[in-house]
Amino acid sequence: MLEIKTHPFVSDENHQSNLAHYLTMSSGGCFLYTDMVLNLFHEGKLNIKSTSLGMIPLSLSEIYLLEFNLRFPTLESFARVKEILAIVVASLRPMTLEDIWNCVNALTKSNETSGKIEQWKSKQPKLILD
Repeated sequence: MLEIKTHPFVSDENHQSNLAHYLTMSSGGCFLYTDMVLNLFHEGKLNIKSTSLGMIPLSLSEIYLLEFNLRFPTLESFARVKEILAIVVASLRPMTLEDIWNCVNALTKSNETSGKIEQWKSKQPKLILD
C-alpha cells in the first residue's frame, strides 16, 4: 500500500488512502504524472477542499496545460517566449544560450543584430532560467 505522509492538503488517513488510490489508478504507472501532481499540491497550485478529487488533472497533457496557464496567464506573456520555446522544442539536442540566440536572430538583418550581440554577451552571465 502506498503511504503518503500527512500534508496540509490531506487531513486524515481515509483521505490519504483515497488520494493514493486515485493517483495510482490515474497515473497508469507513470511516475512523472504522480510526481507532478504531488508537486502541484506541495507548491499550493492545487488544493483539495472536499473529498472530491475531480479537480486533479487526469493526464500529463492536462498538467502541462495547467502549468502553462499558470506561467503564461495572457497571450502577451506567452508572446515574449514563443519563438524561444518553438526553437527549443524543435531542437534535436540540448541547446546553449548562444545557440538559442543565433536561432532567434538568424532571420534578422545583420545590422540590426550587430549591436545586440555585445549587449547580449554582457548580459549572458546574468541570465537565470526558471
